[in-house]
Amino acid sequence: MDEKQRVAFLRRTLTQANIRRELSAQQVASALLGKPNHYTNAKFVNCYWTKILNWLDPDPLPLPAGTYDMLFRPSDLESICLWELLESYEKVPNKRSSANEELEETDIPDDDDGMYLSTFRCSSRAEICSGSPRLAFQPGHPQHSSHFMRKRRKPCVPVFIGIGIPKREDVDSYRIAMLTLFSPWRRSTSEPLKLRTASWAETFDNFKQQAGRRTLCLMDHFEEHHECRKAADNY
Repeated sequence: MDEKQRVAFLRRTLTQANIRRELSAQQVASALLGKPNHYTNAKFVNCYWTKILNWLDPDPLPLPAGTYDMLFRPSDLESICLWELLESYEKVPNKRSSANEELEETDIPDDDDGMYLSTFRCSSRAEICSGSPRLAFQPGHPQHSSHFMRKRRKPCVPVFIGIGIPKREDVDSYRIAMLTLFSPWRRSTSEPLKLRTASWAETFDNFKQQAGRRTLCLMDHFEEHHECRKAADNY
C-alpha cells in the first residue's frame, strides 16, 4: 500500500467514524458550555426501571425499592399503567412553605438502590391541575404520610433509564417490557403480568386485543426507534 492509498484509507475511516457518531460537535460544545442542545415544550420524567423488569420476570428477585410508586399507587389509580402514571400524575410533598415555592428535586437514585420510580420535578403549582384531588399512596409506601399524587396539568414524557426497551425480535423480553409499561399490574400474585397457567404469547396477544389505539401506536414508535438506529448503522 503506497502513500496515497494509506491517505485514502484513513480518509474513508474518518468519514465512516463521523457518520456513525451519535453526538455532533455542536452538541458536545453545548454540553461543555452548559447550553441546551435542543428546544422543546415537552417536559420529561425519569424512570429507573431495570430492577422493576427483573422483579416482574418469571424468576423474580426480592422487592426492589424502585417499585414503590407503582406498587402502592392510590386506589383511585388501580386501572392506571406504569406509562400513564409517569406521564399524567405527579408526586407532591404534603407541605409547602408558599404557593409559588419551587419543589426541589429529590436525590436522583441510581440503578441499584433507587428508592422510587422517578424523581419529582414539578416546579410550581401551575404545573398541577388546580382543583385536582389529592390521591394518597396506599399503606406500605415509605412516603405514604409525607407525599401524595395529583394529576398533572400537562403530561410529561417518560424517559426510561437503565436497560433499553427491547426489540420485537427479542420476543419474551419485548413482551415482558410492554406488559410492564402498559398493563395495570400490582404484585398481588407471584406472576403479576400473567396467569400462572398462561404463556407469554397468549397473555401478550390478549393484551394487544384489548389495548387502545394510542398504546399500540406507542409500541410501534418504540420499534421505529430501533429501525432508525439499524438503518443508520447500515448506512
